[in-house]
Amino acid sequence: MKTAERKALLQHFAELRSDTESSPPAVKTFLPVAAHARALQREVVVVLGVKGAGKSALFRFATESPKDVTAMYGAEVPHATWLDGYSEKIPHPQAVALMDLVAADEGNDELLRSFWLVYLVNRLAENRQVAALVPAELQALWGNPDASPVAWAQGAASKSWQLTSALDRIEGFLAERKSLTFVAYDALDKLGDLQLAMRARFVRSLLALWLSLSNRYHWLRPKIFLRHDLFEAAQRSFPDATKLVARSQSLDWSVDDLFTLVARHLANNTGAAVQQARGWLKEVVGCELDAKGDLGFMPGRFDEDLRRHFGAALAGEVMGSGVKKGYTYRWIAARLQDADRRIVPRSLLRLLSFAAAAALGNVLAKGDALMRPTDLSGALARTSLDRGAELAEEVPLVSRLQRLEGLTLLLPRREVEVRLAKRAGPTDTFVEDGAAAIEELQRLGVLAIRPDGRVDVPDIYRYGYKIKRKGGVRKPR
Repeated sequence: MKTAERKALLQHFAELRSDTESSPPAVKTFLPVAAHARALQREVVVVLGVKGAGKSALFRFATESPKDVTAMYGAEVPHATWLDGYSEKIPHPQAVALMDLVAADEGNDELLRSFWLVYLVNRLAENRQVAALVPAELQALWGNPDASPVAWAQGAASKSWQLTSALDRIEGFLAERKSLTFVAYDALDKLGDLQLAMRARFVRSLLALWLSLSNRYHWLRPKIFLRHDLFEAAQRSFPDATKLVARSQSLDWSVDDLFTLVARHLANNTGAAVQQARGWLKEVVGCELDAKGDLGFMPGRFDEDLRRHFGAALAGEVMGSGVKKGYTYRWIAARLQDADRRIVPRSLLRLLSFAAAAALGNVLAKGDALMRPTDLSGALARTSLDRGAELAEEVPLVSRLQRLEGLTLLLPRREVEVRLAKRAGPTDTFVEDGAAAIEELQRLGVLAIRPDGRVDVPDIYRYGYKIKRKGGVRKPR
């Protein structure tokens, strides 16, 4: 491969971004996987996923490109209209106003459920035909620009049967037209930047409302995109919440799905080298690309043999040396998985982007691989740092891992308990209990407990927090 060709391909790799980080919605890089198809079924209420698993990407794709959903999935998923019920894109009450609403609630979440109910009817009534089904006195609840969420909720609480009757009429309107409508909720983990306890109350009140409504309505259906930990907390906090488990779908990615997603991005991203990238995928890696018109090029599935070819073309057949030597494609997957063996698309795309950017600083002069193994291993530290930071932003407890910096794994459990007992800062509100911290971090997939009781940290978090492990691939200087 000529130096100019290698540089162009590396630049194309360096521009890899996740679907959530792209704007406008990246229809041509969105990959339809089996978990998505299951999540889009009528009976699924809650769509679960860890940070970076693609919840928001699926939300954006469905709400902003519903025709492409039908074109991409066909008969696999029901044809539906999508309504943005709550997200970062639409105006919604400020954090202070929402905190006032929580303060006004007496602890049984009645006002919070009323808030979500009136907010739902409000969003539905933005459709003119639907608005005609909603009495003027109800529209007045949100029609006053000076009204606060507390006023909304209190007004809704006194008119709950009128609101329910309005929803009944809307359901009848949709049923008559056989028009399935999904009301989708995203970014609930950022709801008003509230304290965790307050956010949990908003989430559980929304789930409780839709648990009731989903039993009542067939054509008006919810899709609530939510993190696992918020869903699990809700299950412990209100009666019948466990009934939602059977109506949930987790967005987990297989390794072949992840590599296929990378190929989809490479084949469809805009850029001067996109044609070259398609040629590299087809001729060097051996990946089939099927032209799908407006949906872009769709790669064939990446089985293990194809993943091996991809890894070899990327950075050579193997990483490391001696007893630590292993195939490149296996090294990538092993370094990016958490303690529960989950890998999120964002981490893989960032690893390859960071590695390519590093390789551009010292381009290989010969050979068939695009980069050196040390470019890939060096990018893992930045990828790990980003992954740890984005998870710590949502779960500040994760920041306590900084107290393990410089230590070499595996670690005695008692020593880790002592180091993780104290809070990491003002946003860390988890109890000051080292044993409880270990259990929570283990549940999040951030820590693992070996059979002998010692504590391990997966590489996707270990590198960023500068926790050591014996052996491995040599790091670049």
